[in-house]
Amino acid sequence: MADIFDNQAPAAWRVELWDLIRATSALIWVLLSKRPQNAPAMLPPDWGDGWANVWLGTTVENNLEAARRIPHLAAIPVALRFLSVEPLLEAVDLAPWLGKLHWVICGGESGAGARPTQPDWMRNLRDQVHAAGAKLFVKQLGSNRTAWPGIKHPRGENPAEWPEDLRVQQVPG
Repeated sequence: MADIFDNQAPAAWRVELWDLIRATSALIWVLLSKRPQNAPAMLPPDWGDGWANVWLGTTVENNLEAARRIPHLAAIPVALRFLSVEPLLEAVDLAPWLGKLHWVICGGESGAGARPTQPDWMRNLRDQVHAAGAKLFVKQLGSNRTAWPGIKHPRGENPAEWPEDLRVQQVPG
């Protein structure tokens, strides 16, 4: 796991990775970055409109980061554009960008001191994503489930315990 668009990563490492991705066109590469603003200068010269086997995404945990990061991601030509909305720390409005997104992954925060995710935040996200015709993957509810009665798994990772309307694990296909 690494952020390919981290400006502290050696450029030679990125060249090697692009060569590997180019050589493995039968694999889907899912590249997630907190730095989509760096991507245009770090894409390979033959990127063009994007490579069919590369999905690019960014992480947004709240509306501030959505407003900061999604416009950069939306401007990058790519076969498939996605978000990781985790940890989901507030109700996030994706309306301005939904036409540019293909997939949204969401989940609560895990670990000691995890901040809670509210069920209605996930439902709101689900409704936005589905209304736009995109796919949604609910990954986990998170460790702090004060608003999630009846969940026993330590990180809320067992979908069988979730409210039925949030057992959504779609993948673009």
